Amino acid sequence: MTACRGGSWRTGWGEGCDIGYADKPALGSQWSKERSPNTASQDLNGVAKLVLLPKIHEGGILVLPEQFTGGCACGAIRYRSEGIARYMGNCHCRDCQQATGSAYFPAVLVKQADFKLEKGDPKWFERRADRGHAMLRGFCSDCGSPLFLINKASEGAMILFAGSLDDPSWYAPSRDIYVNSAQPWDKMDPNLPKADGMPA
Repeated sequence: MTACRGGSWRTGWGEGCDIGYADKPALGSQWSKERSPNTASQDLNGVAKLVLLPKIHEGGILVLPEQFTGGCACGAIRYRSEGIARYMGNCHCRDCQQATGSAYFPAVLVKQADFKLEKGDPKWFERRADRGHAMLRGFCSDCGSPLFLINKASEGAMILFAGSLDDPSWYAPSRDIYVNSAQPWDKMDPNLPKADGMPA
């Protein structure tokens, strides 16, 4: 298990989403000074091993699994990540509302190199983002469970639906984006940073 705060990449998904994938996530002093009274420790690869949680979680450490699994409701599709989640956050854009049938998309980003499809063949739906690039959403054609998102503007990352994790209890969003599209009945966490669209 790895102790970590589940988000700090300049990352997004949804209507105009551009996943800002990098080999070394920007965890550490900049985030810590802006969001936390303490600094984060890092390993030699730049992936944080210990980062304090957002204010709502002060006094605690989020323990992220170094490997985890997930799949659809009927079991036809199964996947595994052999690395920790590199970003977690909520997108409230209309595309994500329609894709989830709910208020927002709780997203978990992993390196595509860490992602393994172990069983099944998801069905893919393509829609153009507001910046013109393709967004591919993967789901189970048998039970309809939403599972994956791929942003063709930024290769190297796979985005998972938090509800598809075998153990979604460790999901801890770092921020809300596209809040200008949020529904009036969508009660967001006031402690999370907010962005009207895609953060600059």
